[in-house]
Order: sequence, then structure tokens, then C-alpha cells
Amino acid sequence: MYPGRFVEIMESVKKWEGGLTDHPADRGGLTNMGITRDYYATYLGVPPELITDDMIRELTWEDCLAIYWKNTYSKIGIEKLPEILQPAVTHFAITSGETRAIQKLQLVVGAKQDGKLGPDTLAKVKAMQDKLGNDKKLLGLYLQEILRYMIRIVKSRPSQIVFLEGWFNRFYELFEF
Repeated sequence: MYPGRFVEIMESVKKWEGGLTDHPADRGGLTNMGITRDYYATYLGVPPELITDDMIRELTWEDCLAIYWKNTYSKIGIEKLPEILQPAVTHFAITSGETRAIQKLQLVVGAKQDGKLGPDTLAKVKAMQDKLGNDKKLLGLYLQEILRYMIRIVKSRPSQIVFLEGWFNRFYELFEF
């Protein structure tokens, strides 16, 4: 049903998002496999207040795949990106939002930071690939920007420091994905 690359990336997401969590410092609140109340509401097209804790608890992995496919992967058009960037963009979109994930990529490649993965951004990604001559370098630049962003989060909201090591480990692992 889903493309193989999407399924591979989602297995990696599953590893990092785990199961049901309700960490007091997590601004997303109750989360199941990375799915928050707001994210689920977006998928269903309903106000977040209609999503109950039980609805979050009852999510299956198949439900999560459908939600991630609609809300993130196909919505952004991640499959249009070079394969090496797809996991990092997906993970960052899940942790920090689709618009921000694309804006940081646009910052790295010198495109207008409108948060949309359009023809100009894709052309700039291709030009940066050609300029660097090494996809790992492009991925590394993107991951550096993500980690800078994570550090800024912790500086502005010190309660988030409990997540910093996990964020670093998650995005470091994507360099080898």
C-alpha cells in the first residue's frame, strides 16, 4: 500500500517515537508513537478538543502509518527529495512541524523560506547537490541546522533539555540511515 522508502523511514520513526508517552515536559501532551492530539485532529479534520486520551491510547501502528502518510510524507511531497534527505526531513517534520522542516532545508540550500517544497526549492536542492558533489555533505548541513534549532529550543525553553540528548542521538543516527 505504501512505498517501500516510506515504510523504512516509518520503522525508524517508530524506534524513536516509541509507544504511549505522557512526559510532563512534552508540549504535545499524551502521545502514542509520536501522534499527538493536535496531529490526530489534523488527520481527522476535527478540532483537537474532540480527540480524547482513549483515542490516542487506542492508535495502532497501521493507524499511525496512515496518519504520517497523509499529514506529513505525501502532504509535503517528501518522495520528491533526494533519497538521502527523506528520513531527516520526515523525522524533523514529525518532531517540529512540516513547515519548519522545509524552511530549514530551504535555509540550507538558499531557497525562499516559504515552507513549501516547490520547484524552486527542489531546483536549489539539486544545485546544492551538484555544488557539494556529495549527498552526505548536503545531509550533514541539514542535520547541523536541525541541531542548531534544537539548541535554540532548549535555550528559550530550558524545560526541554530533558529531550536534547535524544534529539541529538536521533538525528545523528539519520546521518547513517
